[in-house]
Amino acid sequence: MISVQSLIGLGYGLTPSGDDFLVGYLAGLWCTAGANLSRIQFLMALGSELSQVSRNTNDISCTYLRSAAKGHVSEPIAKLAQRLTQANDMSNIRAATQAALQVGHTSGSDGVLGLLLGCLVWQGLPPHLIFSDLLRLSVICNSRSQP
Repeated sequence: MISVQSLIGLGYGLTPSGDDFLVGYLAGLWCTAGANLSRIQFLMALGSELSQVSRNTNDISCTYLRSAAKGHVSEPIAKLAQRLTQANDMSNIRAATQAALQVGHTSGSDGVLGLLLGCLVWQGLPPHLIFSDLLRLSVICNSRSQP
């Protein structure tokens, strides 16, 4: 919890980058937890802790964090999470990614990064493979968007 707590309020802006990352991260965890009881219990405990420490940021971020702790996030992040879990049409994923990235100055990119990492948590892969997969996905997205 200490590493998550250190992200609360980290950065500048209306919603600090650390808060935006955590909102995305929670969205990724929630959308991949499924009906797994131990994952849901973990998320409930993490959400409870985050709700307590979220008072260390501004009121807007505090509200976003407390909502994300319950599995409720902004529409762009929610749509991207839905598209990623369905993963049947790369053009829908690209469109949802672009929409999410357009939010705020850095909020979108911070949230998308958190979402992607949160989606990979339950896979139990070593960190170097997780980042390798993210880079590969980025290359695939970029290469398919080229004419």
